[in-house]
Amino acid sequence: MADLILMNYQLLPVINRFGIQLGFGEKTIEQICNSKNIDINFFVEIVNAFHNEDYLPEKHFQNKSLNLIINYLEKSHDYFINVKLKNIEQMVDEFVKKCCPEEVQKIELIRNFFNEYKKELITHIDHENTVVYPYTMLLERAFISQKKEDVELLKKYKYSINKYASEHSDVEEKIFDLKNIIIKYIPETQETDLCNHILFDLFELEKDLINHQRIEEKVLIPKAIKMENSISV
Repeated sequence: MADLILMNYQLLPVINRFGIQLGFGEKTIEQICNSKNIDINFFVEIVNAFHNEDYLPEKHFQNKSLNLIINYLEKSHDYFINVKLKNIEQMVDEFVKKCCPEEVQKIELIRNFFNEYKKELITHIDHENTVVYPYTMLLERAFISQKKEDVELLKKYKYSINKYASEHSDVEEKIFDLKNIIIKYIPETQETDLCNHILFDLFELEKDLINHQRIEEKVLIPKAIKMENSISV
């Protein structure tokens, strides 16, 4: 496991989502996964998908339960909101406080843009957590049980994965715009390191969001649509 982190330190937050913390000594990936009751094949596929943006073996993921996939996606959501967005917001606020008075207005525009993006991302995540994911887990339950009461409960939900697929927004577009604004138009400042840290975190968040969306669009949605079609929701 240590070799995995040394190979790519950006895998640290991904590994943490499986409940794996630093201090595991010389243990192998298999030993750690077994001790924590983690599906090792799922863990390896997630790590590979994050490490290599061209790697996403949909067929391997299709054999995994939606509940397992959603559990990982929900932990990713928690990381986006409670770690990445919070850290970036704190750094932006600090940057505003430290900039010279004549440049405050320009920096405030960047902060406002970030706050709008934050609201949009949280709204997107909240919809998935409260509507899409619960529906998808109920869908899987109805598909597996084939019980009439589960199918009827699913119909009462009045939702569909096709609707989710058609509305699935590109939450990365604004973060790309925000990066460009900072790179091109931020006033000259003595707080270069702080500005760089903000950009580094934005780049990392963007990459994580892209991988997150790939799993939703290439794995979650197709698998759920097949289930819906098979039980005629």
